[in-house]
Amino acid sequence: MNTNRFLTLTLVMAMLAGPHIVRGDEAAELIAKGDEFDKKLQPKEALEDYLPANKLEPNNVGLLCRIARQYRHMMSDTSSKQEKLRLGYISLEYANKAASLGSNNAEAQLSPAISYGKMLPYMGSKDQVKASPKIKTSVDRALRLDPKNDTAWHIL
Repeated sequence: MNTNRFLTLTLVMAMLAGPHIVRGDEAAELIAKGDEFDKKLQPKEALEDYLPANKLEPNNVGLLCRIARQYRHMMSDTSSKQEKLRLGYISLEYANKAASLGSNNAEAQLSPAISYGKMLPYMGSKDQVKASPKIKTSVDRALRLDPKNDTAWHIL
């Protein structure tokens, strides 16, 4: 009797875990495909893989940083100030989520600072002033985690 219960329990656990394993594999494949486009500086194509992966793994800090980076890259590809800011705020949303989930991840902590930095030239004066301490806080957190982070030192 106990053997049957054990087998049933094992089967149920395997069935419940199965979709998560498949999702993880699928997300990893999508991320790898997106990384290839990222290396070629093709942000739109990278997002075509990263965004579906994000639906499968919405709390993947590295993926959130990658998505934020693609939106920042897309800012360079448009001439409209409004579109640059729209893309920047999308980037900032992903960057902030990465930072909140990755409290011990220097890249995640730095991501909001980079997004704000890309947006500053297109923001109004009041928004620039509001963004400055947020950039500093983000950089300070990144440097606490990785004192040799060249990008953080450059931003500072």
